Amino acid sequence: MSVERVARWALVGIAIVGLAAGGVASFAGRPELAKLCWTLATIPEIVGLAISIVRDFVAGRLGVDAIALISMSAAIALGQPLAGAVVALMYAGGNVLEEIAVARAEGSLRALVDRAPRVAHRRIGEQVEDTPVEQVEVGDQLIVKAGEVVPVDGNVISQSATIDESALTGEPIPVAKTKGGRVFSGTLNAGATFEIAAARAATSHQADKCAPHPLAPSMIEREGDQGAPVRAKVRASVSPLRITTAITIAY
Repeated sequence: MSVERVARWALVGIAIVGLAAGGVASFAGRPELAKLCWTLATIPEIVGLAISIVRDFVAGRLGVDAIALISMSAAIALGQPLAGAVVALMYAGGNVLEEIAVARAEGSLRALVDRAPRVAHRRIGEQVEDTPVEQVEVGDQLIVKAGEVVPVDGNVISQSATIDESALTGEPIPVAKTKGGRVFSGTLNAGATFEIAAARAATSHQADKCAPHPLAPSMIEREGDQGAPVRAKVRASVSPLRITTAITIAY
């Protein structure tokens, strides 16, 4: 577990404990103690956020995090530590929720990658041979056994097939396919063994549109390499305007 991750979770815990302790103190008729608890809950978030903003500024980025920093600092300076503690909890909690969401997304993509087939059962006359997926060509007749993942996009040549498409669509109910129906790589055979005619080469199959695959560059990998710098530049260009507007409205 990284230091930053531990710090994010620690800040959430500090904010929760500080808010709760301040609430108890206020209910017990100790307003000064309550303000102290709320202040102590806010200051660690201010320090951590200030460090993060300085680091981003040195790297040439300026994010809307500055608004949170200003709001918490102003709340403490104006004697409203409860408001500062609430903002601290909202900001720290948002960071943790974002981390959880990213981890789940990465886990789902990793699971899809792990499902990607490496071998296809190709029928040649009366014989069936196992061949690497990357060697499958359009028109090849492939056998998909029960419980196996469809290796490439293709059309059903058996009378019927039952396909679990949840890995691609999120729909948990298996889909019935008839002869000539289209099936996509990455989906699961949820019924009996059936045969397909490959409609695409392995390097252009449907699974590549959803997750990284060893046979082709993925859209996700390209987005990670090329999209992130673009998004950072956009955020850096619009954030000063947002910050100025927010401060002007507040005053």
